[in-house]
Amino acid sequence: MQNISIPSPIKGWNTTDSIANVPPDMAIAMDNIMPSTASVAFRKGYASHATGVGSGNVDSLFELRGGSISKMIAASNGSIFDVTTAGIATSLASGFSSDQWQGTVFNAVLGLVNGTDAPQTYNGTTVAAMTVSGPTTTLLNSITTFKFRSYFTVSNSQSFWYSALNTLGGALTEFPLGRAGNFGGNLIAIQAITKDGGSGQDDNLCFFMSTGEVIIYQGTSPATDFVLIGVFQSGRPLSARGIVKFGPDVLSVTNEGYVTMSSLLPLSFGKTNDAINKYIKGAASTAAATYPTSFGWQVVLSPTNNFMMVNVPQSNNTFVQHVLNVNTIAWCRFTGFNARCWATFGNDLYFGSTNGTVYKYTGTTDNGASVTGIIQTPYFKFAEGGGTIRTTAFKPWARYDSDMTLTIKYATDYKESFSTPYTITYASLGAEWGDAWGTAWSTTGTISKYLNLNSFCYALSLHLTFASPSAVDYFQTDFVVDKGSRI
Repeated sequence: MQNISIPSPIKGWNTTDSIANVPPDMAIAMDNIMPSTASVAFRKGYASHATGVGSGNVDSLFELRGGSISKMIAASNGSIFDVTTAGIATSLASGFSSDQWQGTVFNAVLGLVNGTDAPQTYNGTTVAAMTVSGPTTTLLNSITTFKFRSYFTVSNSQSFWYSALNTLGGALTEFPLGRAGNFGGNLIAIQAITKDGGSGQDDNLCFFMSTGEVIIYQGTSPATDFVLIGVFQSGRPLSARGIVKFGPDVLSVTNEGYVTMSSLLPLSFGKTNDAINKYIKGAASTAAATYPTSFGWQVVLSPTNNFMMVNVPQSNNTFVQHVLNVNTIAWCRFTGFNARCWATFGNDLYFGSTNGTVYKYTGTTDNGASVTGIIQTPYFKFAEGGGTIRTTAFKPWARYDSDMTLTIKYATDYKESFSTPYTITYASLGAEWGDAWGTAWSTTGTISKYLNLNSFCYALSLHLTFASPSAVDYFQTDFVVDKGSRI
């Protein structure tokens, strides 16, 4: 007999390699379990923050911070609400045709556009019409700031519009991009990329076209000193909300995965971030092919939680999230958050749902319901040089701090046909399991006994489902194999 230890999937969810080639420290499936440097653990849950945000879909959330102002607003049912304080939301303005706003903060004022209604501003107290002239104002559909100017895109247009210095809106000037690109398409969004993290000559403005072209200019004023840096081809962007600043870089949610500009540019932008897309592009491209025009694609960064999250729409108005540990560049998937939009407010993360409620990412339950975490391990190959070997037992090293159930099944030799599931119930006082697998769970909060697993196989994959109202950390799995049984 020999004991073989396999690490937990600290390097995250692998959606790109074939199941035969997933490394032992990664996972074939990884839901609601976050990878970290030494173990993997449950995500947080969520709880109600603000109710009465209309009666249906909450499609926009924004934070406004500046000076003494600290506010969060939400949009639903043609209205804009103050959702800063927990409890019942307060209506700020109504009569809008769309709730799918894009926003940017400029001099402690939030500017809002949605491509249907007149642009708006919010100063922490009042929502009011933005003063804008030049384009058809109701067609302005995204907004950003760059070097003390506001920049806008227009629905079904290849041009951007820009303001005078130190102005949000006002008299806008058109800048046509149609002659700069090679493949056409319309302008989707604008984001800045920088090499120095400041506002010097290393700052460049990236213009994302619907065809996947990214047109990059450098300069301070489009009227006087903009210089074309280049035109680069990426995947087709799925949403303006899916194009965001990522440190000094820019990340774009595309039909080819989650692509950073630094991975495309033949320039020295620091560390190349093609590693971000490496293991998620299988799931990302599949979701993009299935739901390319569905509302809800968005990227949100949560420094407090050390992750970047991509909101991924599904059928029937449901959503999942692809989540990256930004410290280890390891992915997992969240389920159970029916989130149409996300925002950070202060140090916390919030989402707008389908029932007129804004929820906060917090606690250990999903609004009172137990969180379920799923891991499917890679197919472990135990025999050196290949061949079939007998496994006799295994132990998933896990630490927990309250009642929990663990459901186990396994598949062999890449068949993806799993054994009959087996569920073990843990009582917090260390009660017996009380059946054929039975041993007691350790009263110290760690699984302490081996479980029978009698199988002749070349490769074996475990499917583990943890259900708990609290926290679980999974460190490694130990297997007992019979070397003498090899054939």
